Amino acid sequence: MPAQEVDRDLAPEHCPGPESEQAGQSDSCAGCPNQAACASGAGRGGPDVAQPLINDRLAHVASRILVLSGKGGVGKSTVTTNLAFALSFDDSVNVGVLDLDICGPSLPKMTGVEGEQVHQSNSGWSPVYVSDNLAVMSIGFMLPDPDEAVIWRGAKKSGMIKQFLKDVDWGELDFMLVDTPPGTSDEHLAAVQYLKETGIDGAVIVTTPQEMSLQDVRKEINFCRKAGVPIIGVVENMSGFVCPKCTKESRIFAPSTGGAAAMAREMDVPFLGSVPIDPRIGMSCDRGRSFLDEFPESPASEAYMRIVEQPAAMGILISRLFDNVWPKKDMRIVLLGLDGAGKTTILFKLKLGEVVTTIPTIGFNVETLEYKNLKFTMWDVGGQERIRALWKHYFTGSHGVIFVVDSNDRERIKEARDELHRLLEDDELRNAALLVLCNKQDLPYAVPTETVAREMGLPELRGRPWFIQSCCATNGDGLYEGLDWLGKTLKAAA
Repeated sequence: MPAQEVDRDLAPEHCPGPESEQAGQSDSCAGCPNQAACASGAGRGGPDVAQPLINDRLAHVASRILVLSGKGGVGKSTVTTNLAFALSFDDSVNVGVLDLDICGPSLPKMTGVEGEQVHQSNSGWSPVYVSDNLAVMSIGFMLPDPDEAVIWRGAKKSGMIKQFLKDVDWGELDFMLVDTPPGTSDEHLAAVQYLKETGIDGAVIVTTPQEMSLQDVRKEINFCRKAGVPIIGVVENMSGFVCPKCTKESRIFAPSTGGAAAMAREMDVPFLGSVPIDPRIGMSCDRGRSFLDEFPESPASEAYMRIVEQPAAMGILISRLFDNVWPKKDMRIVLLGLDGAGKTTILFKLKLGEVVTTIPTIGFNVETLEYKNLKFTMWDVGGQERIRALWKHYFTGSHGVIFVVDSNDRERIKEARDELHRLLEDDELRNAALLVLCNKQDLPYAVPTETVAREMGLPELRGRPWFIQSCCATNGDGLYEGLDWLGKTLKAAA
């Protein structure tokens, strides 16, 4: 081999890459035939000629999202698959899935296109289409046998990733989900390197509840921060077991350190939600069928849809897609409840995605929150007894009422009931939808939601759409489920 030529096929497993500043100098370079050439800078001969081609391909992709996990076996590819199916439910949204798990490609089987072939034309490689608006590219389509082992060194994996990004003709995409292998190794570095010029919109990080997985997810979060990859949020997969018969949930992987939600607060990243175990997910993946289509009533299906639609996370990316389908509507909402129920905490959790220190609201707070194609103007009015007489001045033009109940304050539930029924008698709220948020359900002595509904007299309401949702203002559990109901109800009434 000439002295100034780098043979990438001979690179060791932990090769830093011939373009790296550590090329030829790191511990992994010892004994590599390329060491002298890399140390001389032969691999850094100028800009990568493939980068402009990659930039041109990805210019037609609106949003590029990495799906990461620190630990293997947490269901990252399963999450990628179901997020892709969820996003593609809207026929006007074009979704592409790029499988960068070179040694363990599983997406062809999970999406039902195993055994298909990649076709090449003068425009490049054509991805394999699961449906008219969902396409997949994976090295699994190129293997002569699905059981064939891919035994490649890091540099060759990076070359394959470059070729996927450079040569695949995706056409116009609204989303590209990039499924990566576990860890923070060659594939991740290559993806970030080649995507950095066109930009990575964010990363979804998948974990399971136990600390053994969380400790590796912390490393993944730090990798994203060092590499400049925005973090969309963390998904807790396998959070509990849902019985297909009774739909009751049981904890299998106990969150000994608080689970992903606690870890997300500790690391200051968004928590997107929890997906319970449903045995039918595995069955659907084995058959290459959409679990969300086959079992839409499953709590796991509902969890995936909430993640996709959540305004504080992926909803930011899809909001413009909803705008193309429906015109944005302004909705006025009054947020009421007794003092200390948690109204202001809920308002800022929905608005900012974080918990803020609040003081009793003497007058009002007003915030605008965009959710799907709706824009909520939320009026948070103080709940002290002397202020409640002023509530009626905020009712004009209201489309909905969110009434917050402190489920841990058993003695004041009757008082909350009286105030709720009094305000619902106002003519301005005659047609307003009612969402009751049963707050502080995380506390050990909280009154169950079913009991609160009964004691608040909700079953007695006639001719008015209402819904009660258990929630916890401090970690966000239940808030988006309630908002989802309110949004759908208001949209149907509009």
